Amino acid sequence: MIGKAGLEREYNDQLMGVDGQIQVVVDNHGTVRNSLGIKEAVPGKNLQLTLDLDLQVVAELAMEDKTGAVVALDPRNGEVLAMVSTPAYDPNKFAGRIRSADWNELRNNPITPCWTAPSRRSSRRGRPSSPSWRWRAGERRH
Repeated sequence: MIGKAGLEREYNDQLMGVDGQIQVVVDNHGTVRNSLGIKEAVPGKNLQLTLDLDLQVVAELAMEDKTGAVVALDPRNGEVLAMVSTPAYDPNKFAGRIRSADWNELRNNPITPCWTAPSRRSSRRGRPSSPSWRWRAGERRH
């Protein structure tokens, strides 16, 4: 499965490994009679996040029943320690084909829950158009 947004979308190529394969000979009943070859699976790379779970929980509790966002960055290196945007939406609605009624509800919502609050407010001149998830381990890509 390919992530459609966020970290999965940005790092999918690195996170995804390669499936293994086994080539076998089977009889007419599906019983394996001979193994011709095995190609081992290659795992994907790990991604180390900089989120601080305690800080993330505090930010989520602080934003409960509110509209807005909390973004906490480490001032020493720009790592994202916590990020919350409310209101949120159920991403499962996008798994497969989204129903027209669900899409229209999200699209016509005046508080635009499909866009994170930081990206909604960062369209001012001289600011990036969306939050960057590229901060990790002090590495910044431009």
